[in-house]
Amino acid sequence: WPGIWLMPRDEAYGPWPRSGEMDLMEARGNPPEYRGPGDAPLGDDHFSSCFHWGPSATENGFPLTCNDSTPFLAAASSSHHGTPTPERRQQQTLHDAFHTYGLYWTDRELFSYFDTPEQVVTRVPFYGREPFYEAGRRAGIFTSADDPYRDAASPVTAPFDRAFYVILNVAVGGCVP
Repeated sequence: WPGIWLMPRDEAYGPWPRSGEMDLMEARGNPPEYRGPGDAPLGDDHFSSCFHWGPSATENGFPLTCNDSTPFLAAASSSHHGTPTPERRQQQTLHDAFHTYGLYWTDRELFSYFDTPEQVVTRVPFYGREPFYEAGRRAGIFTSADDPYRDAASPVTAPFDRAFYVILNVAVGGCVP
C-alpha cells in the first residue's frame, strides 16, 4: 500500500523496532466500501499514522502511538459509519484533493498531522516527558527487562532522537486488510 515512512539512518538502538519507525501515512487504496476486521472502514477514505518502538517485534509499543484518519475525512459526511453514501464516495476520499501529511518533531513534541498541524492524527503523549520504555511497561506492552534506551542521551525522546530518512512507497493495486 502507498505510504510515507521515516526509518532510522543508523540502528543505534538495535534492529526494528528498537531504533524506531515513523509511519507518517499508510493508505490502503481499497474500494470506498471496503471493510476490515471488526467492520472497520479501510477504503480509499482511510489512512493511518503510527510510531513503532520497543525492545522487539513482539514487544512493539505502537498500540500507544497509532491512529487513523477516518474522523478527518468523515467529519464532512452525513454518514460517519456504515457504507459510505454516494456523496461521500464522491467527496470524501483521499484522492479527491491534494493533502499534506505532516510531522511535527522537536525535543518536546512528536506528532503527525493531516493537512494542518491543528488536525493531529497521532500524538506521542509522553514524548519528552517520560522514557519510552517506561511508557510501554506502564501500559503492559513490555514485559521484558530489556530496555533498549537505558543508555540513551535522552531516554524521554529515544529512539526518536536520531537522524531518520524518508521512504515514499508508491505501491498500487490489490486489496490490503
